[in-house]
Amino acid sequence: MMIVFGCGIAGLVYIIIDYGFDVTAIKALLVALAYVWGLMIAIYLMGHGLVAVPRRLFRRADISGTLRRLQSHAPRINEKLEDAISKYEELEAQVRQLQQRKTGTARDYQEWIEELADMTSTPENRASSLPGITDVTAKTPAVITDRYLADLGRRLAQARHQRARRIEEWDQVLQSAADLQAILDSKASQKLSFGRVSPHSSFLERTTFITPYMRYHLYVHLLPAFRIILGALAMLASICITWSEIIKFPAPQLSIVSLTVVHHPSQTDYKVGFGGQLTAAAWLLYMSTCALVSINDVPVWGNRALVRRNTYSEHACWYAGQIAKLTVPLSYNFLTFLPKTVHQNTVFYHFLGRLINLTPLGTGFDYVFPILVLIPACATLFNLYGRIKGIFGLGILEDEDDEDNPSGFGTGGWREGRTLIDREIQGLWRSSPSPAAMSAAKTKAQGLIDENTVMVFSKSYCPYCKATKSLLSEKGAKFQVLELDQIDDGAAIQDALEEITNQRSVPNIFIKQQHIGGNSDLQARKSQLKDLLLDAGAI
Repeated sequence: MMIVFGCGIAGLVYIIIDYGFDVTAIKALLVALAYVWGLMIAIYLMGHGLVAVPRRLFRRADISGTLRRLQSHAPRINEKLEDAISKYEELEAQVRQLQQRKTGTARDYQEWIEELADMTSTPENRASSLPGITDVTAKTPAVITDRYLADLGRRLAQARHQRARRIEEWDQVLQSAADLQAILDSKASQKLSFGRVSPHSSFLERTTFITPYMRYHLYVHLLPAFRIILGALAMLASICITWSEIIKFPAPQLSIVSLTVVHHPSQTDYKVGFGGQLTAAAWLLYMSTCALVSINDVPVWGNRALVRRNTYSEHACWYAGQIAKLTVPLSYNFLTFLPKTVHQNTVFYHFLGRLINLTPLGTGFDYVFPILVLIPACATLFNLYGRIKGIFGLGILEDEDDEDNPSGFGTGGWREGRTLIDREIQGLWRSSPSPAAMSAAKTKAQGLIDENTVMVFSKSYCPYCKATKSLLSEKGAKFQVLELDQIDDGAAIQDALEEITNQRSVPNIFIKQQHIGGNSDLQARKSQLKDLLLDAGAI
């Protein structure tokens, strides 16, 4: 904060020395600083989008490649879903524990606690039927305070929306994978039918007057060709915008964007006609689209997202602010493509541009800084983000390729994703098993818990499970692992474990028949883990 204040004071002193104590000059300083900050973010996001948007269109034209990438991302998305559900259930357990308290400070906040209980999706009577609510996953303080309840309500609301977001993402993965697989399978019969249409399906999928034969040609031939043409146009537009950003300072008369909007740049009193205005709107729309599309690719924005009919209010306000923050500097940056005789006569220039150009520093920044659009564009084009991830182990973009694992084997590969999606679509993980299968799974799970000193129920693609197994191996423990995603009755065993422990997520850890919890619970006991394993006879 002191750095921000220091820079602001230095800028204010510069303006006062240069122009004197003038209200207009101070206002111009504030406007220019806000514009500079917005332009820096906009140029970075637009530079990434200028490459990502055409590349995404070209890739989506390849149906099998799109399905392969979707399958490679499925384990990570499913893992985030289980993590979100686990965090939400942990907060639900805290609320249920508060409901069970009938004495002390909890009695004074009974109405508040009931309001928190109304926010949860679990009935109150479930708490009494599930004895596995342990003090490991749901710790509540001995003295209840306003601050604790307010923080619990805030975290519960965030966890609920986070769970809704991850469920929406996972449902979209399943729907997209099922549709893409149906398109690939239709090549043999040349008839395409998506079967039961989802409420979130596109207009073409819900259209009933298209025959299966017409739908086959539409999805197999026409739409991929349309995406290739659209991707080629987007690529040309990206090249033109990048060239215009570079050339507008040394030779503005060579700006391609300017030549498509201003058809007679030599005329000093030239007025942009209706055709030029439409062209300018199209250029500005594409620039804004590239910037806004990139927001979801860069995971440094506080993990915010828009969820269909369930967007968190803070996230909606943040996205609205980003639209305003990015559109204004991009709009003025677009004006700088045009000849000065044109853009200095616009209302937008008199509203904003004259304040930015009040000092030579502002004018030079506005013309020189956008050249740096080459940095994010080249970083995306040559996959520098992937190289940084390989060197430092740091992923910058969410939508990174799995080209380093083309075979699909190993943790989180596309083969694991394909198996996960197939099982989910076939109902092996979400459908309720029969009473006989449930009883057998419960007996099997309880037998494994009783027979092994340390028992870990895991999934092969889960990084939290991998961290748990690494920690136990590091401590020298002898433990047994059951990979639920590699056995036929894994779903039934997971349901049985949920009944036993009130925990559905993996890993599910037991030490000497005592339920420890998940990976975070085991990591929290890291300092006492060796003593616990020694007492259990696992070392």
